[in-house]
Formats: sequence, structure tokens, C-alpha cells
Amino acid sequence: MAHHVFAWLSGYGWTVMPYAPYRLLQVPGEPRAVIAQYVGVWGRRRAKVSISENGENFTRSRVGITLFPKTVADVFPGAARPHIAGQAQSDHWRIDCEIFSIRWPEGFTLESTAEFPPPFELVGDEDARLWIQGPVQQEILPSLAEMKTEDQTITAISTCGEHPLVEMAYEFDGQQWLMIHVVVNRDPVYSVVVSGQAPQSQRENLLRGVELIATSFVFHPLPSPNVTG
Repeated sequence: MAHHVFAWLSGYGWTVMPYAPYRLLQVPGEPRAVIAQYVGVWGRRRAKVSISENGENFTRSRVGITLFPKTVADVFPGAARPHIAGQAQSDHWRIDCEIFSIRWPEGFTLESTAEFPPPFELVGDEDARLWIQGPVQQEILPSLAEMKTEDQTITAISTCGEHPLVEMAYEFDGQQWLMIHVVVNRDPVYSVVVSGQAPQSQRENLLRGVELIATSFVFHPLPSPNVTG
């Protein structure tokens, strides 16, 4: 069932606004391209969006039996919001939503969510997942040691860049898994938490994804409060 789009892609001078529910996939060897997938009542539709080398135009082509690639994603120049126009002029893709912008980690598919929060999920190999929680007031945010559940064991408390990180181990379906939380302060009052989980075999990929996200945050200005006379 179609639902609201909480996140989209911007980069290389363009914005890709997919129709939800969607999956956005990276194209190996083609950093300026992305494959968008939409699943609706008429089945799955896929389209490939490629930005030209000079950034002046793009192509949107169908993938597989998709007949109408325009019904998968809209593409327009610049950024989706005027105050983040600079983010669309970069040499990489960024995931944008109303609250923040982050870099898109390699090896993770961007998937829409039907409800907010979180505005999206990132899914990697062996069901590795990354997501973002918050913003939440710092005064009610649990400490790193308090973020574990009863079945989890803390294996490390460190930093990711300048941001505090906790890593935990647990067992799931007979496999060893890990959970990671990184706290990123939005301002002196609010923080967001970058979370990830994966089998231990995906630990390095998960850590790379968490670090890229945590160190690439751009927080968008909050809406001005309404002034009534």
C-alpha cells in the first residue's frame, strides 16, 4: 500500500524522490546511478536513474518488464529543500529527510518505512540493518550502559569520531549477533541515536556504515514557530 515518503536521495546536483513503498539500490561500478523499486497493486516496477558526468542532465530507464519508469521515481535538479541546496551539489549521494541529511553507506539498500520514526531503514547482507532514532531530549536519553537488553552483553564502549558508541553481543537463532548504538548530539538539548544490528560476520561492514552515518550528519534548521497576533 502506498504511503508517505519520509526520505529521498540528493546528490550530483539532483534529487531522486521515489514513490513509496520503495527500495533504492546502489549500482556497483556506477556511483552516479541508482535503481529505484516500487511495489504496488500492479506488481513491482523498477527504474534506473543515472546522472551525467557533467551533472547537467539525467536518464531514467526501465529495468526488467517495467513499462513506465516515470511512475517509479521523480527526478528534479537541485535539492528538495532550499536550505540544503548545497547538499545536492556533492560528489556522492545523501539521504535527506525533514530533520537531517546523511551519507548513504556503501552496501546498504535504502528502504522506506510506513510509519515515522524511523524515516527509513538501511538493509545490508545477511539482514544487517541500520536505522536512526530520535531526536530525543538528552535529559531522558539512557546512558550507553543502559541501552542493552537482558539478553545482550556489552563488549565495548568507545567513540565513533567524537560520538560515544556502545557495542553489544547477543545470540539469535543459534547465531552470534551484535548491536551498536552511537549517540550524535543535534544541539545542547536533543540527540539522535544511530543504531545497527547484524550477524558477527558482518561486523566490519556494520561498523563502517555506522561510522559514515554518524560522522556525516547535517541537521536541518527547525521550523520557525508560528507567531500569532
